[in-house]
Amino acid sequence: RGPERGHPQIPRTLVKRRLEFDMATTSESTANSTVTSATADGDTEREQEHGNGATAAPAVVQQEEEGEELIGPGPAPARQRQKRPLQFEQAFLDALPSAAMYEKSYMHRDVVTHVAVSPADFFITGSADGHLKFWKKKPSGIEFAKHFRSHLSPIEGLAVSVDGLLCCTISNDRSVKIYDVVNYDMMFMMRLPFVPGAIEWVYRQGDVKPKLAVSDRNTSSVHIYDTHSGSNDPIISKEIHAGPVKVMKYNHAQDVVISADAKGLLEYWSPSTLKFPEDAVNFRLKTDTNLFELAKGKTSVSAIEVSNDGTQFVVTSPDRRIRVFWFKTGKLRRVYDESLEVRYSLCPVLAHHK
Repeated sequence: RGPERGHPQIPRTLVKRRLEFDMATTSESTANSTVTSATADGDTEREQEHGNGATAAPAVVQQEEEGEELIGPGPAPARQRQKRPLQFEQAFLDALPSAAMYEKSYMHRDVVTHVAVSPADFFITGSADGHLKFWKKKPSGIEFAKHFRSHLSPIEGLAVSVDGLLCCTISNDRSVKIYDVVNYDMMFMMRLPFVPGAIEWVYRQGDVKPKLAVSDRNTSSVHIYDTHSGSNDPIISKEIHAGPVKVMKYNHAQDVVISADAKGLLEYWSPSTLKFPEDAVNFRLKTDTNLFELAKGKTSVSAIEVSNDGTQFVVTSPDRRIRVFWFKTGKLRRVYDESLEVRYSLCPVLAHHK
């Protein structure tokens, strides 16, 4: 109807907003009354449950939790990792040790190239991979004592002093490692300006200076060092042979060194002066001796060993012959021929099967 006189017309927009406000207020009051009644009912139920000893509240919470919906992507299901099959698994299982007692091997992992015996009841072994091992001699058998990685390259030389207290090794890395045998400890390391060819201790038991002779692989020079001085400089140096020295052996009874070069020529010299020891031998010229025997046979020297009393020394060579010399005269005492020709000639049966 149209507006009556004296009453102004109310806009429809305000009426609509008023109605929405009244409806919202009515809904809120209804909800509050519902929560109040639910709370009261819950309190009554809890009192009854406490009185009866029942526990139904967790079920309500569980139902409420189950009624809630998760929003967003859920966690990925755990993927079960497949077991990788091992090839030849049964072969490995069969190879497992099953003994009641186990042993550990202390042997070298590579070819043993050097062996030296010490008078202090030790012997030392060196291998091609640069490892050095000390072994203690026992009344029955041997006992492993200490292991060193002496060089990264193969051991080229191993020498033990006359008293058995010092040991040294050389390699193509231009270094000399010196060890205390009794205490299993490395004492000193020398850096050389050349590649060493042969090495030998050249001092008597009781000497103040433990001298060490080192030859140059590429020249004929021999250098003498004082290992207790801590210096890398030699005491004395000299060219002994016409070519590089291959083997050296010290005769402590006569204080003389016997050396050989690649051509098989043998020389005598004093470690103090590096000269020919005229007072220690009974000859003046090498032509009066058999020291050219290996050069005449066109062979070289593999090793030299001296007897304990210093009267004889033995030389081994690649021609499978062992030659024994008198030290004073340089004369050849005996030759042991271990060649295959002699062996077959002495045993016709072997020659027939050859």
